[in-house]
Amino acid sequence: MEWRWVWGPTSTRVIGPTDGPDRQGPARRSDRTWGGGAESSSAAGLPAGQDGDVYGFLRSPKWLLGHVLVATVVVTFTAAGFWQLDRLDQARERNAAIAESMAAEPAPVDEALGSQRPDYRRVHATGEFDAEHQLLSAPRSVDGQPAQHVLTPLHRADGETVLVDRGWIPYGREEVADEEIAPPSGEVTVTGLLLPPEEGDPGEGEATTTIAPGVAEERLGLDLASRHLQLQTQDPSEQALPTHADPTLDEGNHFSYAVQWFIFTIVVLVGYPILIWRTGRDRGAEAGGDGEGAPQPGEEPGPGATPEPPVPSRNVPS
Repeated sequence: MEWRWVWGPTSTRVIGPTDGPDRQGPARRSDRTWGGGAESSSAAGLPAGQDGDVYGFLRSPKWLLGHVLVATVVVTFTAAGFWQLDRLDQARERNAAIAESMAAEPAPVDEALGSQRPDYRRVHATGEFDAEHQLLSAPRSVDGQPAQHVLTPLHRADGETVLVDRGWIPYGREEVADEEIAPPSGEVTVTGLLLPPEEGDPGEGEATTTIAPGVAEERLGLDLASRHLQLQTQDPSEQALPTHADPTLDEGNHFSYAVQWFIFTIVVLVGYPILIWRTGRDRGAEAGGDGEGAPQPGEEPGPGATPEPPVPSRNVPS
């Protein structure tokens, strides 16, 4: 008598016993299966407990909300990067216009003040300095050292008064002597740049933290032109102070900010698909682990798998 075991992916069949080729008993399919695998999973060729849709979680409410959030972040970061590039273009256009204005020949101050673009125009003006109404700025860095700007009104023959930044003096003394900042007397011709008024709180002390004609009007009680003149040369040159260099044209940090925004966008676009892939992989591994322990075709059952005893077939006398 011979017993034969036939192993399948999820079940065991017992064939036997036989007395000969013509007297083989009926095969019985054991109800014993390893790993609790479902028949549908076996028929589909998938691991037990796995239906093949490992990315079905992407349709859950939590992940749908994540899709919307990621899309919003990508659009926002990309728009921020292009916005910084646009600001960079504006800064370059502004710097080009300023450089063109500073390179032009000096124009009469009244002509420049009446134009649509008076800022950073190189101008000349003639008049008399008002030594009785002068103003000092709060300490600023000039050539790496603290200094104060000396602001003096220039009364022109046509009755208009222009505030002139004549230069600077070192800071650090408790009191500044009038002789140290006294302007030349009589008629003087000055050449320099018309600058826009600075913004900010001017402070409450005698020195102003912002250089602006509006602030000087309140402190000095004078009617001043809308722009102040940063002096470069004066004639006569007596009692001249150290003057300021031309403004430095800076594009700002717009390009580096744009690069940062685009890098953030790339990180999201690359990182989110990786997160989805890893989540799907982990879920697939968990689902595949449900059929762990099932013997594969051609393998012997594990030590803990005990098949049901075979039921011998009955031989019917011929």
